[in-house]
Amino acid sequence: MAVAFAERFDGDADVIISSSFTRADDTAAPLRTRCPDAVCEMWPIHEFTYLDKTACVGTTFVGRREMVASFWEKAAVDATHCEGGNAESYTSFHQRVEDCCSRLVGLFLAGPGQEQSAASPQTVVVFGHELFFQALIHIFINGPLSCDKFRDWSSTMRIPNTGSVTLLVQRPV
Repeated sequence: MAVAFAERFDGDADVIISSSFTRADDTAAPLRTRCPDAVCEMWPIHEFTYLDKTACVGTTFVGRREMVASFWEKAAVDATHCEGGNAESYTSFHQRVEDCCSRLVGLFLAGPGQEQSAASPQTVVVFGHELFFQALIHIFINGPLSCDKFRDWSSTMRIPNTGSVTLLVQRPV
């Protein structure tokens, strides 16, 4: 799927950003090969891990349903709720997404560490994960989103593996 994505990608990427999760980084590899001049960066855009991984060892998707429902119920009341261990709260996740939005806009407007210039990237490709992208898209379109509203939003919008979304950023004149 990653090779097919790189082959059907139209044009060249100026910047390729990937999550640190192996699956996302491996998916980005064929495009990095196809666009050797692209600046490649790893950002903290990993998936929203709201369940403690150690509590999930040996469980199935069906077996985690109660844990998932319990998390979302608690987080709807208190967005800072964290299941512990290596899990994160909705508040922490949402902050990572907002930070990514700011970095992306800054990248387009000024380029990495530069004043706004003609050298700012034209095409940035980001490889990450569905829940992260759902939140990112919502923030770009509608602004911040509460935990309970995010749960509803994310259940209506599916992004398949190697799916793509195009966001157009217009520079101020």
